[in-house]
Formats: sequence, structure tokens, C-alpha cells
Amino acid sequence: MKALQLLLCWLVGGGAGGPATPAERELEEADKLAALARVAAPEAREKAVEEALRSYDALLAAHGKDQKFAPRVRRHRATLLKGVDRPLDALKEHDAIVAGRARRKDKARALCDGAALLVRAGDLHGAERRLARAIDEYGDVANVRAEASLERGRLLCRTGRTRDAVACWLHVVERCRDEEKIAIEAYDELALLAIEEGDAREARKWLRACTDAFGKRAARDDKQGKFLSRQLGAMKAPQRLAGAERPIEDAGAEGARK
Repeated sequence: MKALQLLLCWLVGGGAGGPATPAERELEEADKLAALARVAAPEAREKAVEEALRSYDALLAAHGKDQKFAPRVRRHRATLLKGVDRPLDALKEHDAIVAGRARRKDKARALCDGAALLVRAGDLHGAERRLARAIDEYGDVANVRAEASLERGRLLCRTGRTRDAVACWLHVVERCRDEEKIAIEAYDELALLAIEEGDAREARKWLRACTDAFGKRAARDDKQGKFLSRQLGAMKAPQRLAGAERPIEDAGAEGARK
């Protein structure tokens, strides 16, 4: 147990340097309690969770007007609640960030994190609405428009609104191309949808467009090139397309033999 506690001190304290302010030291202590609560034995977990939550509550009582620190405390509190399978309680923490005094980027993050919790709870429509709000109200915040549009498209696709999903992914590849990882994922989603709909030609079009956009830079022997090469290699559509086309080719060959 002592070794676990030492490891937790290192992780939540940010390494050997540790937190810089009294408030951050208090948050570190609350995080230690939260980490221990998540691994506590079932019979002791509820009590441990409540102890950690009380520590976060004390921080919010003391620093609730701090637009930077208070949302951070609520995110940590939400992480604990999510980790002990209380996603709807965790959602309330993100809602409090959106409704309270917080920076725009913290409100945007809270909407996106809340959407992820709703997906976990099975409320896909509610999650999609949150992402739409993040785009509408905080789309000017760095990365928000691209990330939220990508995830919103996935949710729309899962709920049968494929044309709206395509519009989201097109927005990413046309207007958020500087967000390279997200743009590559959007190209992948467009190609995967085309394969699912039986349109191999459309799928190849999106894969070619992705290669045209990022292929040359991915071939460079530098950090960015290696990063892009990994992202392109992680795409699912090329393998899925090859698997979809092979039965057609095999059927053609079989027909020729007959």
C-alpha cells in the first residue's frame, strides 16, 4: 500500500516538482483520496468516495469564484464519479462548469465531456445536442469545432442521420484541415460510410482525397511526417474496402472458371 501511495503522490502531484500553490496542494490531497477510493474494496468504497467528494467540496467552497481553478476541481470530481460508475452525477459537475463562472475553453470542454458521459449512458440524442451547442457557442475555441464536429457526425450516423453526419465530416475536411489527426479521422469516416452503403467508388474518392491532402507531408522523414504516417496507417477504411472488394473479385474469378 505504501508503494501505491508513493506512486499516487508522484502522479497527481505532477512529478518531483509537486504543486506550486496551497490550493493545488489541497487538490493533490483530494486527488489522492479519489485515487484510493477508486481502488478500494467494495465494502469500503462508498465511504472512501464520500470522503474524497467532501475534500473537493471544501475546495469549491474556498475557491468557487476562481474561473480557472474551480472548473479544474469539478473536472477532477467528475473523473472520480465516472470512475465509480456514477456518470449522471459526473454530468452534473460538467453542467455546473457550463452554468457557472468559467473560461470559454472550460465551458466548451465541459460540453464535450458531458456528451461523452451521455454516450456512455445511452443518450445519443442528448450527446449530439451538447456537441451541437459546443460548436454553435464555442466553435471559435481552439480545436473545439473540429473535434465536436467529428464526434457529432459519428453520433448522427449512429442514429440514422447519415446525410447530416456527412455534412459534419465535410466541414472538418474542408475547413479544419489544420487539425490533421481529426481531419484524417473524418476522411476515414466518410470512406467507411461509403463502404457501408455499398459505394466502393465513393470510398476510394475519399481515400484519394485524404492521400492528396496529407500523403506528401506523411512521406517526410521528420516528426510531423512520422506523426501523419501513423495516423494514415491507423485508418480503418483501406482494409475494410479491400475486404469488401475481394468477394466481388473472387466471384468474378469463379464465374470465369465456370
